[in-house]
Amino acid sequence: MNKIRPLFISRTLPYLGGREIMVNEIIKYFSESRMFWVMTPDKYKGGVRVNVINKTVCDENLIKRLKRARINIVNCHTFYLFDVASKIAKRLNVPIVFTLHGVFIGIYGEKYNSLIKKISEKSVLVITVSEMYLKKLKKTFPLEASKFVKIQNGIKTLKPRYEKNKSPYIKYIIIPARLNKLKGLEYAAQASRQLKNIRFCICHPSGRKDNIEEYKYKNKLFKESGNFMHFKKLNHKNMMLETQKADLILLPSLIEGISISILESMSLGKIVAATRVGGSPEIIKDGVNGFLFKSKSTDSIIKTVDKISKIGLENKKAISKNAALTVRNKFDINTMLGQYKDIFNNLIDHENK
Repeated sequence: MNKIRPLFISRTLPYLGGREIMVNEIIKYFSESRMFWVMTPDKYKGGVRVNVINKTVCDENLIKRLKRARINIVNCHTFYLFDVASKIAKRLNVPIVFTLHGVFIGIYGEKYNSLIKKISEKSVLVITVSEMYLKKLKKTFPLEASKFVKIQNGIKTLKPRYEKNKSPYIKYIIIPARLNKLKGLEYAAQASRQLKNIRFCICHPSGRKDNIEEYKYKNKLFKESGNFMHFKKLNHKNMMLETQKADLILLPSLIEGISISILESMSLGKIVAATRVGGSPEIIKDGVNGFLFKSKSTDSIIKTVDKISKIGLENKKAISKNAALTVRNKFDINTMLGQYKDIFNNLIDHENK
């Protein structure tokens, strides 16, 4: 790994989401062996081996610094920083790899498709996080199909807390999600209106600036729930603590990749119910290690909650253990990090030939 001298360009913590959690793990992994560089618009507090660049422009001074550091690969994780990443890679004459944490083809329109097309044409490789995303990219951009590769998200295995599943009743449901319409939160809000004996809470991430659209959406959700929905804005540590308190983790998303919220919840041995979209069926086997339900359906949420409520305690414990084992065996972070290292090494070796 000593020959890899990367520049990572991304949103980073404290701006909080699944992408930022993954990028943080990649940063920690590569900074263990040598000093390296991160370009971010956020106030990332890197370790002693991380040089943080907050000015997201490609100027002569930066290029000189990166040349002295002998940067030999650029990995970009953020759409609106791709142009600067591309310029830097071109000036340094090094490969550029783009990581797509979400693929919204068919949702965001032609402007979005044109952006993905440009990224795929200018990048040496485009990494995505789920099999569903990979198939969609290859089908939509067949001329660039050979550039698309999958590196599945992974997490550090957490210690399961099966004792949290002793109660046969569902009294507290959390929805770990950004206040975004693609998360399908209005369907959970409508369900909470009918399931008045259960406390529903949308746990949305801190680290993001409040904006008027999120504020309006939050008010809409509160009204649709009949004033029954609760909200908590949490950092990652407190999100994990809140997850441990819940009887059920609910994700009513309209689209997902390999959800970090699902993986972290299952790793803790929690019961998870998610919509049958995106990469979620790649993680959850319905009724075995969690539950899947139809998207865009309040009725499906209510029926799923009712179904889980009627499951016996021993079956719940079995599902809980299966959930933790699934993450440990199939979604370990070391596999993900090793694949990044192999791809970077292969690209650098190819450039040096």
